[in-house]
Formats: sequence, C-alpha cells, structure tokens
Amino acid sequence: MQKDYAIKQSQTTSATETSGACWHCIFDPSEAELQALKTRYDLPDGYVEAALDDHEDARGEALREGADAPGFILVREPYAYQGDTGYRTYETMPIALILLADELVTISRDKPRLMDAYLQALDQVETADSLALRIVDRVLECYTKDIDDMAESTHKMEKQVKNSAKNTLIYEVMSLEKGLVYFNAALTRTKTLVADIRDSDRYFLAASDARVLFLLDVKVRQILTTVASTEEILDQYNSAISSVVGNNLNLIMKMLTSVSILLAIPPIISGIFGQNTWIPWKGQPVYGFWLTLALAAGISGAVAWWLHRKDYF
Repeated sequence: MQKDYAIKQSQTTSATETSGACWHCIFDPSEAELQALKTRYDLPDGYVEAALDDHEDARGEALREGADAPGFILVREPYAYQGDTGYRTYETMPIALILLADELVTISRDKPRLMDAYLQALDQVETADSLALRIVDRVLECYTKDIDDMAESTHKMEKQVKNSAKNTLIYEVMSLEKGLVYFNAALTRTKTLVADIRDSDRYFLAASDARVLFLLDVKVRQILTTVASTEEILDQYNSAISSVVGNNLNLIMKMLTSVSILLAIPPIISGIFGQNTWIPWKGQPVYGFWLTLALAAGISGAVAWWLHRKDYF
C-alpha cells in the first residue's frame, strides 16, 4: 500500500496535487510494487529489500557529498505486542528512508506505528531530507516512551513481589528483558547512524535541522543509558523475585505442615480412647466424649502455642 503526502509547511495534501517536495509512505508492499519502485527511481540493490529484512541493522548509506546513489537511512522503530508468556514485550521493525532530489520514500513491512507523529512533522519542514530527520527523531522519542512504560511496569511489580508465590512476575520480567535486548541492539547501531547523519554534508543542511541534529545525538545517548540502567534493575528484580517466590513457598509449606500436625492430634486422641480395650469413663459415655474432646483440644492448643513460639505460623 502506498500513501502520498505533500511536504509543505502547515499543509498536508496529496502528492499528485503539487510539484513540490513529496513523501511516499509505502507499507506492506507487494513484490510488483517493490519492483516498480526500484525501476522508477533506479534504486541500488538492497535499498528496498532492507526494509523487509528483520535482521537488518540501523545504518546510513550515500549520505556524503559525491555519492552517486540516493541517500539511504534504515532505522528500527519499536513496537509492543503480547508475547508467548501472555505479557507485553517489545521488538523493533526496520523502516527504510530513501532520500531523492525532492522526495522521501519510506518502506516498511507494516504500517508505521508513529504514522500520526510523522504526519505532524510535515507541518514543521519544507524539504524531504528535513522530514527524514524528524522521522528519526520521532523514533527515538518512541524508544523513550516505551522505556518509561517499562519503568512503570517495574514499579507495579514492586507492590506484588512481597506476597507473590507464583511465577507470573518472573514471566513478566522475562518479557521486559527480551524487549530491552532488542532495544539495546537497535539503539547501539542507531548511535552510529546518528553520527553518520551528523557528518553528512549532502543532506540536512537547513538551518532548522541544526538543532534536531544536536538533539538526536543527545537523545540516543540518554536512551542507551536508560536502557542499560533498566536492564540492570530488571536483572536484580529477576533474582529478587525468584528468591521471594521461593521463600514464600517455603513459608506456605511450613504453615501447611504446622496445620497438618494440629489436625492430626484429635484423631490420635480419639483413636486411643476408641480402642476396644479398657477405657476410663466407660460408665459415663457422655462425660467421656466431652472429656476426650477437651483433652484433644488442650493438647492441640499447647502444640499450636509451641509452634507459634517457634515461628512456624
């Protein structure tokens, strides 16, 4: 599917209605669309295919003056989904940005998660390369938002750890750690990409781009630091949760053992006086019943008091 937008300050229209700068947003493309795109713009091999390859790293090509091919940027956009454990986790999706003379072509496997944010950026730029720069900036902001969501989930887990005796928290931590691994890998390569973008003398020369270029470098470093900190916190939580869950299970087993001991006393007492041998109170069966019951209760109470002193429950 392809959607076309005109790049005009404070205006968004169809690309067919203007001869100015355009943004062609292509997602979930067919093979015929990809071949037509390569033929139309005479794109080098790998530009189009990279957007559909989940193993592609963030990178930039032909961003320096003198390059024959169009400028190429591949950035990985984060997205959330429900993992096999039933908890939310995160991965990243490659998005290819191809910089032509006055056109920007973006290609992705699925519709970009930040489509609305990219459309808002149309109001802030006048050139295709400036829009590409804003798209990279929005992607970094999305990483920040997702990591903040992870931190919020981590804070919620703190309140559940104390009384948890199940493995559900461990599964949740595993899901978050999986997302952080993908984030760390993508952002490490994005840091190199940002350096290539800042060193470009072919694109991003507008006066308004200077501030965005500076912020890109600051943001990617901050996010990498936050990812590393969050990973370390989750590693500690994983160990702590495992210990707490194991300890809580031990406490439960200790309490159940104590209850089993208490419940075993009355049958023992009644069994002794229920033997077919001489027993006291034979001539007074009613008194015998109540005395036997009182004896069982007294012994159970004494054992319960002793277990309580030993902190068994």
